Amino acid sequence: MNVRIRYSKLNDGSFVSMRVITGAEGKEYRSYILPNGQAGEIRLATTDEPTVAKIAGPSPHKVKIGLKNALEALGCKFNKETRG
Repeated sequence: MNVRIRYSKLNDGSFVSMRVITGAEGKEYRSYILPNGQAGEIRLATTDEPTVAKIAGPSPHKVKIGLKNALEALGCKFNKETRG
């Protein structure tokens, strides 16, 4: 089961998920937030395949939510997040 998605900043100002996110069929994905913070992409982690999904939103927070929802639609499962 996947955990919370954490991002690290790249030299071009974009962000990439620190861990590879595994889907139900064993496919591995990485999520990216583009430098403007209002768009994101999901790509296969193991190949140089084109983008699997594109997300747009008014803020980086909404883009992160959209990326996680898109990953769940691709079959990725996440642990339930709780605040303690």
